[in-house]
Amino acid sequence: MKQIDSEDSIIVPNDTPEDNSASSMQPVMSNLSIEEHQSENEPVEQEQADAKDPLLSKYHLACQQGDLATVKEMIENGVIDLKHDYDDVERVSGLHWASINNRLSVVRYLISKDVDVNFQGGELNATSLHWAARYGYVYIVDYLLEHGADPSVTDAQGFNLLHLSINSSNIMLVIYVLFFVIDDKLDIDCVDPNGRTALLWAAYQGDSLSVETLLKFRASVKATDKGGFTPLHWGTVKGQAQVLKHLIENGADFFQKTADGKNC
Repeated sequence: MKQIDSEDSIIVPNDTPEDNSASSMQPVMSNLSIEEHQSENEPVEQEQADAKDPLLSKYHLACQQGDLATVKEMIENGVIDLKHDYDDVERVSGLHWASINNRLSVVRYLISKDVDVNFQGGELNATSLHWAARYGYVYIVDYLLEHGADPSVTDAQGFNLLHLSINSSNIMLVIYVLFFVIDDKLDIDCVDPNGRTALLWAAYQGDSLSVETLLKFRASVKATDKGGFTPLHWGTVKGQAQVLKHLIENGADFFQKTADGKNC
């Protein structure tokens, strides 16, 4: 069984307008982030974390594996305090582990017990919503939102629900967020700390379906990041022809220059 030590969120260097090479867009994993991608149905296990507290380890493993009977038993017998069901160092709750492993029955149960759905933990100070979105789990995202999860909350990198949904490249989740979250709670052109919009990230990822869908929802094709890069600039870096086609057909300027004077 592959091991996950914490959430799989992308970490982007704090580049400046003078440091906008393609490498500045590359994901860099933290020591506590996912080291390998699991298949959709493969549970995430944490064998080393919580080693000093075997009961907490057992509870977290049950959340990861979707073992609702064990989760219920430990909570209802008072073995686990849901107001503090995490290690003080990593601060990863049972709801985090259930969410990143697509364990809807456990998520439902924990929320029924009034856990803090917006609790932020892990190295990236992310919510359970962030973890679920990063893996494209539509049902988990929907349930968390219906029960008070705040899509505007950002993690330590400044990424919110929309950014992480795009990062998942799950078009169904992207469509869900665009229909039910954008305009109401998030702007489609909201930016991360480097000025990058969802469309810019989708173009960089070479994700033509997400690019096409974002454009249909009127995402700005002319938005620029701190280095003056447009979605078309980053789409050119990736070189996915269908992405470039969508962007140019929707008004992207092939000759627009970056802050350091480079066009596409």
